[in-house]
Amino acid sequence: MNGTGTPATRLEGLERRGAGPTTPRRWPGPLLAALALGLATLGAAVWIAPGSLPLPWALAPLHGRCVGSLQLGLACALAQAWRGAGDEALVVAPLRALAVGAAVEAVATLLSAVAEPTARAWGWAAGAALLAALACTCAPRGHDVMAPSERPARAWLLGAAAAALAALALTLAPAAAASAWPWPMQARQAAAYAGPFAALAMLAQALARERRRYVRRALLPPLFVIAVGVLAASAWQGVTHAGTFDAWRVAPWIWFAGFGWLAAAAAVQARALRSRRS
Repeated sequence: MNGTGTPATRLEGLERRGAGPTTPRRWPGPLLAALALGLATLGAAVWIAPGSLPLPWALAPLHGRCVGSLQLGLACALAQAWRGAGDEALVVAPLRALAVGAAVEAVATLLSAVAEPTARAWGWAAGAALLAALACTCAPRGHDVMAPSERPARAWLLGAAAAALAALALTLAPAAAASAWPWPMQARQAAAYAGPFAALAMLAQALARERRRYVRRALLPPLFVIAVGVLAASAWQGVTHAGTFDAWRVAPWIWFAGFGWLAAAAAVQARALRSRRS
């Protein structure tokens, strides 16, 4: 920095150079690119044609589009870290979200396979466990990689708590979660949502606790992608198949309100951070 620009841009430059709690290290770009591309490919395939994939569960089109949107959002977070040239501050939240999401996915798939064991379920669980181990091994360690805010954003913390509770219910009580779902879902299919919701919870809590503007700005597009993808798929299904959502049940209203809030909050905060930067 040469002393020009607004105070916000000068502060961001200091944060990127390590004037905060730690001096950022660089993370291997090929690894981040491979993880982002692999997850984006899986998410797009699940979104477009879930029935053609060797998944442990048979996913109807709406389930595939919602699960695919959640996976594409996490892929977007990894891509944001890759775009940041592997800055450790940008890498920690996506990799931790991937590690937790994959671990929860493995556990949920294993629990669902106990009653009806299949080779696909065991293989999917093993793959998710290996991915969780890889992400956990590669994720930065130590409290010094974080820059916690003195006043965490309560709205984002509440959103993270809601996503975490949903992931817990989908993992440990799939039958109850399926019965409370906004549209028909089998108990076995709950495992498909458990890991992505856990990853969503990790991204939201990282955004709530992070102080650095450029890190918060990188976490917002993934959350926006998730919300818009889920809302678009759900709204299209509701328009083209009128009986999908029961207006007399609370669950559909919570579903649309929750992801609508997520899209609006991400867009508003992204705009606010951009205006502070200029």
